[in-house]
Amino acid sequence: MSRYQHRKSEPHANGQVRRRYLKVVTQVSTTIGTDFLHILAKNLAQAVEADSVYIGEFVGGPVERVRTLAVCVDGEAMQNFEFPISGSPEAEVVGGNPCICLRDLQEMFPADLRLSELMAEACVALPLNDSESRGSGLIVALYRRPIREVQFVQSMLTMFVPRVLAELKRKQEEDTLRESEQRYRAFVALNPDPMWRIEFNEPIATDLSADHQLESILHRGYLAECNDALARVLGRETAEQLTGARIDVLSPSFYGTFRDATGSLVRSGYRFDTVETSPVDDDGKRRYFLRSHWGIVENGKLQRIWGMNREITQLKEAQMALAISEKRLSDLLETVHLAAIMLNREGALSFCNDYLLKLTGWRAEEIVGKNWFDQMVPPEEREKQRMMFSSRTKAPSHFEGTLLCRGDHRVLVGWDYVVLPDANGGIAGTMSTGRAVTDYPVVKQS
Repeated sequence: MSRYQHRKSEPHANGQVRRRYLKVVTQVSTTIGTDFLHILAKNLAQAVEADSVYIGEFVGGPVERVRTLAVCVDGEAMQNFEFPISGSPEAEVVGGNPCICLRDLQEMFPADLRLSELMAEACVALPLNDSESRGSGLIVALYRRPIREVQFVQSMLTMFVPRVLAELKRKQEEDTLRESEQRYRAFVALNPDPMWRIEFNEPIATDLSADHQLESILHRGYLAECNDALARVLGRETAEQLTGARIDVLSPSFYGTFRDATGSLVRSGYRFDTVETSPVDDDGKRRYFLRSHWGIVENGKLQRIWGMNREITQLKEAQMALAISEKRLSDLLETVHLAAIMLNREGALSFCNDYLLKLTGWRAEEIVGKNWFDQMVPPEEREKQRMMFSSRTKAPSHFEGTLLCRGDHRVLVGWDYVVLPDANGGIAGTMSTGRAVTDYPVVKQS
């Protein structure tokens, strides 16, 4: 027999195997989970007379490795450890096949320092294959001496593969669920935006009228979950102070906008949607939010509502302040007896006041959006004014130029203009005011 074997397991149910199997089963029959794996490792080590037995799972990452779940060395439970699969006997098991080395184990895998620490000279390693024959873990028995009864060892380990695989699968499902729960909790708890979930004492039938559904939501709903960000918005300190509160008594100052936004959700059929709300808080200040919400409907009944609010009060106030400022400027430019224009960075007319229209005879729709130099500047002055516009600086400037008017005349205008900066410190365009110097008939070119 060669010192290294790679073959499929062929368990033998002879009397010795059966007796030892039943003894191990008796020892582990009342345990589950991690306790089961630790007790099993200890009893398997005794049954197969191994110096070490461990049960592990394959884990990914930058380097694929084995993470042990239960370890028994010299009859005692030991601390779990991890090691890279590459260069180890376990590399044979990743493919779903057993690895059996009868002797000289360290000589065959010199890079695996773990073997020298355990003084291992032989091993039997069996894969824990799932229903699709993919290896998810392994059972390993290590010996400090050559193995003589390899068939017996392999048979004993094989008998416990189904139970160990079931425990491993349960453990991995619990890990996945726990990690998912941790990510979810962290996302909700640490999110700076208010997040919330509404449940109902009884699910709400979605075939009722929209008004009936809305009233049912408001009177049956309660806040089942939220984060501290929502608590602060509603004048509380922590989410625990809100959990379980009824929707219709949660916050009188926010109730009206909540009702309106929820009505929009009902009318949408509980599809994901975002609406803007503007409640007045307890201090009398109007605040603005973007509320994203969606409902979970099962079997024709609304089970719960999820929602998230993003406060945009500062943005909204800045937008309103800008709109007011622009309105004041527009009103001012309409009242002064000066021509007023705004050109974008390409030279197109984006704004003109009524005084310019009266001065030139053009209608707004005929010139707004058109290139100013092509539409309003005589051909003999276009190049000069274009060069002036292209070389504009942020300092105010003055010049005189001629305007093309409707009909048979031109107007000489004295212009003062300033550069309008954009959000990045560049140039967004120019704003100019002009006073008519004189007007004169058009001189037709021959």
